[in-house]
Amino acid sequence: MTESAKQLEHSLLEFAKVVQDRARHKLNERETRTSLIDPYLKILGWDIQDPEVCRQDYIMDRKGGHRDVDYALFDSNSSSTGPVILVEAKPCSTPIEDQESEILSQLNGYLAHSTATFGVITNGYSYMWYSRDSKSLKNEFKEGSSFVIDVSNPNSLDTGFLRAFVRSKFDVDNARTVLMDVKLETLYLHWFEASGFPNEEFVKWLTREIKHDHPTMYLPQNFNKHRLQKFKPLLERAWSRFLDDRCKDMIDKQSLIEERTHNTSEEPDSMTDRSKANSTRTGSILNEETCEIENGVVLNSSDRKRAYRYKSSTFVVCENGKTALLGLLTEFAKEFSEGPTEFLQKLMQKSGNTITKEKKFTSQSRVEILNQVVYMQSLSNPAKLKLAQDGAALFVPVLKMPTDYILWVPEGPSRKND
Repeated sequence: MTESAKQLEHSLLEFAKVVQDRARHKLNERETRTSLIDPYLKILGWDIQDPEVCRQDYIMDRKGGHRDVDYALFDSNSSSTGPVILVEAKPCSTPIEDQESEILSQLNGYLAHSTATFGVITNGYSYMWYSRDSKSLKNEFKEGSSFVIDVSNPNSLDTGFLRAFVRSKFDVDNARTVLMDVKLETLYLHWFEASGFPNEEFVKWLTREIKHDHPTMYLPQNFNKHRLQKFKPLLERAWSRFLDDRCKDMIDKQSLIEERTHNTSEEPDSMTDRSKANSTRTGSILNEETCEIENGVVLNSSDRKRAYRYKSSTFVVCENGKTALLGLLTEFAKEFSEGPTEFLQKLMQKSGNTITKEKKFTSQSRVEILNQVVYMQSLSNPAKLKLAQDGAALFVPVLKMPTDYILWVPEGPSRKND
């Protein structure tokens, strides 16, 4: 049974490969349930073979006729009161989002005879999750209110959502809140994408708010095209920097958690155990990535070599990701208009404790950039990319990836001092 977020994420990514492989087959409903839906429910801890957990083809209306839902799921508190989740399955070829109205009507027919809080429509690839919009049992699932998951392409939002529906952790009230939150978050994201955020109306509104809070600043109350062209790029840069800083904070927190977990874990007793532990901790669950470095030569992520390119068509191949990062930062420092010392000083200020002048943490290692000694945290590959972006952001104009530089540090088997 999946417990931790990382275990769940790993299981979902591995199952996505299975789903992608089986997508080429035209499965009927029974085959879809056996090949795709049953194992997915098992990942979430709903044992379809345990009648106290799952009942298939479950009769909902014993008096009024033959109404049987494909799956009725029971949590530890509902085995005597009724299911908490109803799942309606369709063949994998069914476009369930296009046929939502018809299928949802069928699911609501079951709901009328049930105390279930949640409903799911699925074809084995897409899962449409619904919740009653209040605790009232008179409320039906509403069309257009679902949170949709593509099993073949899971993401972090999916993982966070599904953790609330792992049976061992399942709580009805918490799961309802999580479903509402992720649905709203998705709608926010869709709004950002559709509106070209930050759009002109947002620029006007926010600038007027700032003018109100800072009346001594000379800011316009009214906007013409020329003024919008001036203020919109400023807001876009501020928004990008805000997102960059938030991403860095998240990466730093994750790195600290991983460091603490590593430091408190037991040391394996043998070389075999040590090898297995290292493989479990750092093994990549991503697909092979490649980088064409020169004259058609291709570098594979499984080769463990990494590379960088700076204002050139030629890559510099390095033994590991750390060396590649330091090589790129060295190139940045060489070309920084205020000099390498100022570059490092500003980079240390921007990157928090990722790079420091003095050693502050046991996880830091001594490195040199243009003969200047600094101390760097052990970084994940996303954190290496973030640090390179921090360095590129110090230039005016900002260096852009991949037009100005590339740091190629894909996920892959780790190695010492990477």
